[in-house]
Amino acid sequence: MDCMERDKIKKFFKIFFVNVFLLVIIIVIAEVVSFHILHERDFNFHYIFIDDKFENKYKSDWYKNNFRPDEIVKNNKKSVILFGCCMTHGTGIPDEKQTLSHYFSKYMNRTVYNRGFPGWGLQHMYFQLTDPDFPSLIKVEPEYIVYTIIHDHYRRLFSNSSANEPYYLQYRIKDNKLVKQKESFWNRSLFRYLMVSLYCDKNYDSKIVDFYILESYKQAKKLWPNVKMVILNLDKTEGLQDSAVLKENNIQVIDVTKYSFNQNIHELEDYWIDNCGHPSGKYWELVLPGVIKEIKQEKK
Repeated sequence: MDCMERDKIKKFFKIFFVNVFLLVIIIVIAEVVSFHILHERDFNFHYIFIDDKFENKYKSDWYKNNFRPDEIVKNNKKSVILFGCCMTHGTGIPDEKQTLSHYFSKYMNRTVYNRGFPGWGLQHMYFQLTDPDFPSLIKVEPEYIVYTIIHDHYRRLFSNSSANEPYYLQYRIKDNKLVKQKESFWNRSLFRYLMVSLYCDKNYDSKIVDFYILESYKQAKKLWPNVKMVILNLDKTEGLQDSAVLKENNIQVIDVTKYSFNQNIHELEDYWIDNCGHPSGKYWELVLPGVIKEIKQEKK
């Protein structure tokens, strides 16, 4: 190999490594800037780079050990399963007797299973309903599955609520089915997270939300053929009240703001348990009597 060829090889590798270095610098800058913007958008935003994968964490019972306790009522009535996020779980509520699940159990005199968790969304309901072990956890056959929805659940289909799970649970729609996305470092990118958040701020597809609800309901019907589904619309999320798809499939949608002065929970500071807009027991006492009456009317 002559000197000219060696110089060409050296030049090639020099250009290659310089470009790689510049690319790494650009990625680092993009991630750092994205972190600061995300933190400004949500002061609760936090980021953990190293943690277990979602499915491993779920199978290890970490989530199950942190769900709200089952509300057990010994009678012949069928149960209620609650799905959703922090609103359903009762983030910030120290007393179990102030949670959504407790009030549902109290007002309906039924066993209630609370399977909501902070940061979760529609895909987590579908994940649990398709988990082979899930039916064994529900000791009393359910009559109702109740999902508490807020507008942000649309964005959570594509990006975590606060980037606190390294490999966030995501599905994609393929051949009219929900297919679980593979975990990847791309899902960990804060730049990607920011771009998705900004896009979802301005764009909303109610058909996708309907699809997740309907697929979850179909799965629930496989487990319990007579089960009914109820959607509690906490903040007038677009498209739900007049969704032809949900109506055709007998999925009941309740506008909860009817029972809270036509205001959503984010506007009712006196009914918060913390400064993040999470509902207190006082809020559930306000709205649930009307909500449950509406559920019972639909049954008739």
